[in-house]
Formats: sequence, C-alpha cells, structure tokens
Amino acid sequence: MAERTVIEYKAGDLVRWYERYADGFMTKDIGDGVVIKKRDFNVAWADSLYANYSVYRTKYSDTMIFEEAELEYLSGDTPPIEMPAITIGAPTDD
Repeated sequence: MAERTVIEYKAGDLVRWYERYADGFMTKDIGDGVVIKKRDFNVAWADSLYANYSVYRTKYSDTMIFEEAELEYLSGDTPPIEMPAITIGAPTDD
C-alpha cells in the first residue's frame, strides 16, 4: 500500500494552491500564495486532527481556505505557473 507524506505548513510558507471544481478532481485554477494560518479540527471520520490552511492568494489579493492536498510547498527556484487561455466554441478564421 502506498504511503503519503504529511507536510505541516506554517504561517509564512510559500505555497502553490490548486482550486478544485466541486467534483474534487478537476483543477479550476492554480496560483502562488502565502500561508496565513493553520486550523486543526477533530472530526469523527479521521484518526488524527484534520487541518486546513488560510492562504493569501497573490493572484487575486484575497484569502481562501485550502486542504493540505490542495497545496504544494514552493522553493525559491520553483517557476510561476500561468494558466493557458481557454477558448470556448469553434475557432474562427480571421
């Protein structure tokens, strides 16, 4: 069975966040940010504490709550990610 590495982010850590659609599988948006605060909860379905993180999103200048699975630690040499533009509909010949 595969094992998962748990990363304990702390305030001030640089992270890449992944915002998911409601289905939980497809990625809606990606960006970089800074962890503001960690919150731990006791939940019935987990053997240990459940943690989520408040992250300042530099792309939108706001804060949002993310789970650990939606964050990735950034090092100083990690390049920024840019989402490609998506065109809906048939291409036009201009």
